[in-house]
Amino acid sequence: MLLSNIKDCKGSHNISDLARKNNKIVTDFCLPECSEQQVTIRALELDEMTVILKRLLKFKYPFAKYQRLAAEILNKGTLQPKITSKNYHKYSYSTVKKLVQLIWNKSIENLGCTEEPDFKLNLFLHYEETRLFNSFEIVKDILASQDIIKNSKPGIEENILCGEYNTAFAELLKENGFETAISYDLSKLKIFDSNVIIFNYAYPLNINGFLQVIKNQQESFDDNEFINRLLWINEQLNNSDSDELDVDKLEFIYKKSKVYRNQKGVLLPVELLLLVEGITEEKLLPIFSKIRGLEFIKKGVKLKAAGGKNQVLKLYNLYKNRLKIPILIILDKDAQSIYDQLNQIKRNSDQTFLIPEGEFEDIIPENLVVRAINEYHKNEISIEPFEIRCEDSMCVMLHRLWKEKGYGDFNKSEFADIICENINRNETLSSTLINITDTINKILLKKYY
Repeated sequence: MLLSNIKDCKGSHNISDLARKNNKIVTDFCLPECSEQQVTIRALELDEMTVILKRLLKFKYPFAKYQRLAAEILNKGTLQPKITSKNYHKYSYSTVKKLVQLIWNKSIENLGCTEEPDFKLNLFLHYEETRLFNSFEIVKDILASQDIIKNSKPGIEENILCGEYNTAFAELLKENGFETAISYDLSKLKIFDSNVIIFNYAYPLNINGFLQVIKNQQESFDDNEFINRLLWINEQLNNSDSDELDVDKLEFIYKKSKVYRNQKGVLLPVELLLLVEGITEEKLLPIFSKIRGLEFIKKGVKLKAAGGKNQVLKLYNLYKNRLKIPILIILDKDAQSIYDQLNQIKRNSDQTFLIPEGEFEDIIPENLVVRAINEYHKNEISIEPFEIRCEDSMCVMLHRLWKEKGYGDFNKSEFADIICENINRNETLSSTLINITDTINKILLKKYY
């Protein structure tokens, strides 16, 4: 069966029934918000779809991610009426999802895919998200963001959020124009995980078709980690009949995907979010950890620099409700008050680490700092170890040293780059760096979710 014959947004859309000029496609889909105006779309190019898909697969909070990508696809793919970020929110959520699917799937067809769509890959990706993110928060955001409960029965939101009525969420979606039929058995899932999958699976994008187009065009994707991962997942899913694809099979593949991550060095699935203050930690901590045998990407450690100690608390408050995976927060010594606040509100799965020496720069090995500076300025001036030993912090000393030596203004990011270029695999690490890597390893060995 051709892609053009599948039932997607509204009935069957056969390519022979479309008026097309180049990438322009006049569809028979009509917008209820525009007096049943017929929609004209532009088929997306392969490179555009590659960028969109890569963003779709990033480790981001799903609800916000899908909203941004929907707006992007509509902005790129609608011609008449033109939908942009300015008028995007005037359309119902069901209309948006239908139209996004129409643009994506017609674009796949326009690129020459003639195979029958297979959405098992979509199901796995949505299942993976429920293993990483808190589905209860996602359901709350769905109910709050699009005002879909305004015409529903009184108390429907309370019924859904109490988690006692298995069908309440699906019924609400149907009342708001969603087709929520799903042929897979999700009964073993917790109710909110099931609700999120039902919502996200409605009007799926033909990702499998995208992979077929790449294969048919013999595109080189050796260096595309995310495409190779999708191909691998597809292979695992196709090892069994679709009738056998249930929660147990999804979980089995999810666990296998961790082995794939360790072997191939792809980030997903993420196992730990590591929150740090700034750019120095972001650049150097993965390298120091690798010396200790801990490779962040292979172990699923997502590193996030907050941009300062005051932002760390703000980010943690955002992530702690959204994530199922544990969070480790590393703070400089001068963030003691934030450290204390975090310890009052953190989840049992989360940990905080206060650098006792001061800042992260203070725990970089002294001999490495000297060697890196001398190598970088080898044609100018060299320094001796005693020149960086003082009661002041390393950063204060480096600011002073840069001025005294005529190196210009000291910049933390540039300094981190200098250190990166001169680290060797046999580097002797400070005790605090060792403690940090040991703490990460201990968290990864525990199973909180």
